Amino acid sequence: MTDDFLCLGKKTGGLNETRYVDPKGGGRYYLWTSATVPEPLAAEILVSQGPPAGRSHTSPVLTPAAVYVNGRRVENLSEAVALHEGANPVLVRYDRAGRGHFVMRRHDRPPPRKRERLAMRWSNDAGVIPFDVYAGDRAPEWFRFVSAPGTRAINVNALGEVRAWINGEPMTDRGGGRFEAAAPVKEAAVVALRVMPDTGRTGGGVIPEPVAIETGTGAMPLGDWSAMGILHNYSGGVRYRKSIELAAAEADGEAILDLGEVVATAEVRVNGKKAGVRVAPPWQVDVTGLLREGENVIEVLVFNTLANHYQTIPSRYRGTPTSGLMGPVVLVTRE
Repeated sequence: MTDDFLCLGKKTGGLNETRYVDPKGGGRYYLWTSATVPEPLAAEILVSQGPPAGRSHTSPVLTPAAVYVNGRRVENLSEAVALHEGANPVLVRYDRAGRGHFVMRRHDRPPPRKRERLAMRWSNDAGVIPFDVYAGDRAPEWFRFVSAPGTRAINVNALGEVRAWINGEPMTDRGGGRFEAAAPVKEAAVVALRVMPDTGRTGGGVIPEPVAIETGTGAMPLGDWSAMGILHNYSGGVRYRKSIELAAAEADGEAILDLGEVVATAEVRVNGKKAGVRVAPPWQVDVTGLLREGENVIEVLVFNTLANHYQTIPSRYRGTPTSGLMGPVVLVTRE
């Protein structure tokens, strides 16, 4: 993960990256924000420095042409800047396009000794001062998603105070980010989260980790489960179960279970006994001898691929997320 999270200018192609260059006639760029702190303190400023030598295929490095804090220009970026309690307006000017970083951190906090893999060097750095576009004026933010069938609890790691509802009913806060439904919901349900964010946090930055869902037994229709809310990102298995009544003549004859269409593999069990596994068309399984007069339980365990998980990470190998037992499912019997 690059440390240079600022990207200014016109996008253009590079060798293995997107380059940012000035449009014709050059460019000047201003960034406004605020450093909101609970007490007076000294802050150091970390910026990207200088153009890369001999690397015309990469973006120029962003170096501030001017930095203003509380309306006063910072003449020496290597010296600590005094911040007062509350919001401290910050203005940064760049006179060319490129990529770079601009970070403020408490001068009295040492950087973390251990750096997280694949993360910016100030990831999990308690000394970093989050930039606050609202200048201390906090307001609650709402997040909603369609949860999986059978949802009984969720676990939320949020940077702020959280309240949760499922299908409009309050969920019980058990502490540690765990919220439980009054009773498991059988079908897919809408979960709403109200978060009063910590200072300097907003949008997706309020919930930095995935929301974990705990489920029990639920119900959903045949079809593409990637079109059903959070299941869009679920790579794994779903078990479909159906009970049917058969006459003696139907149960004693030859029988073929036709699954219609499946993405991507299917295991069939009839009355608890394994009938077969299919990984490609035709999606048909011979179930002769496994059926009986009266009630029969047919189960189809479908697994999709990692394509759904890849929707959540930067990857060129995402593939199609389509998943599930598409059907139509037909039991064909012959005497």
